[in-house]
Amino acid sequence: MFDVFGEMETAGEINAVARSLKEEGEKEQLEKLCQENGLDEEITELFWNGEIDFVTDDLMAAVGKLDMEIKEAKEKDLAEGIADYLKVQAEKDENFARKIRKKGKHLQKAMDLARKEAERRRNGKTCVYLPPRVVFKIAKDYYEGRNKK
Repeated sequence: MFDVFGEMETAGEINAVARSLKEEGEKEQLEKLCQENGLDEEITELFWNGEIDFVTDDLMAAVGKLDMEIKEAKEKDLAEGIADYLKVQAEKDENFARKIRKKGKHLQKAMDLARKEAERRRNGKTCVYLPPRVVFKIAKDYYEGRNKK
């Protein structure tokens, strides 16, 4: 993930690179940029054709990042569940969508924090159950910067 253009923190950064690539006539590179950031092919095409003047906004950038991270996650089902919750939160709050895009913030880290909490609660038992609301709170706190462990 982010192998060609690197991890960008904002929709504005992505759009600036997209505009630069368009001005240079680099359609293939533009497509790579959008793929790398989980952005829709149709939006990319509309942008290239001049029908819109951006390839992403804060919500689309957050959702795209989460979608790309799901593909790389070790536990896809857990990743999808947490990402779905985070997408809803991002849709409700544009500021939270920007927090998802922050450099260094990754879905796998949120999942690891949930796993650590499960281990902490295990107390020698063979199995432990963390309710989804607990897992989701851990993930949201992580992106909000309230859980840096």
